[in-house]
Amino acid sequence: MMTKGDKKWISNWKPTGDNMKPIKKKPAKKAYRKDSIVGKLLQLKYRMNDMMRNGGPGVDMDELRADKGYVMNLIDGVRQFGWTKLSREDGLKSFDLNTEKLTLLIFGGSQGSYFINSIVKMAINELIKLNIQIIWQTGPLHYNDFSNYECKTIKVVPFIENMADAYAVSDLVIARSGAITCSELTYCGKPSILFPFKAAAGDHQSKNAMALSRKGAALVLDEKKNNKNDLIDAISNIILSNETLKKMKSSSLSMSSPNSAYKIAEEALSVMQNV
Repeated sequence: MMTKGDKKWISNWKPTGDNMKPIKKKPAKKAYRKDSIVGKLLQLKYRMNDMMRNGGPGVDMDELRADKGYVMNLIDGVRQFGWTKLSREDGLKSFDLNTEKLTLLIFGGSQGSYFINSIVKMAINELIKLNIQIIWQTGPLHYNDFSNYECKTIKVVPFIENMADAYAVSDLVIARSGAITCSELTYCGKPSILFPFKAAAGDHQSKNAMALSRKGAALVLDEKKNNKNDLIDAISNIILSNETLKKMKSSSLSMSSPNSAYKIAEEALSVMQNV
């Protein structure tokens, strides 16, 4: 159901990234510094490379040290989300959900993902048979295409204003694997099924997703190789198994570092004093 705020948000929205039609991109030009002495900011950057695991799931440290060019977005390390406590009760009230049912959260980032929306559409009839409830964020551009699937057990929305409530009430999450999303998943300790956006710079979403997968916190599917049946099987195998949910939740939480902002700030001050 859309509010006045949703309609205003949609009217001002412009498609980008995952929502745009594929275009043929020219190879990116590499940038080189002419300076013979690396500046303080770059020295700080490379020190930060070794700290990315403090800020989010990122990649394994061996890989990170081997590829200094890959730097996970620092914002996920310092954001801290502003969530002091997640309340399942508040989430249930916010989305008007059944307290007795397991909840599947589906989203493709704030703008939505047409691919995720499409594969969920193909799988939706089978998902309904699992006797679960679904929060489905389509993104504003695609809302009108999928809003007709709203029913008592499926809440279809263009945008989720309070993600804390959505995470609090969810038992399993289907999403892309951007840095912020992965950090939110681990911060909240949520099991997930991830579809990396292959067109993302440096294929960093695949690296993020595999980092969670290696720890047992997520199952990674490839949008070019996996189909609706793979998704249905993945959802049912995870959400209908209390043991699997428990193990994945524990693995997800183990990757979170809620004090990362303090650690990064402390290291930054140390670097600036010693360079």
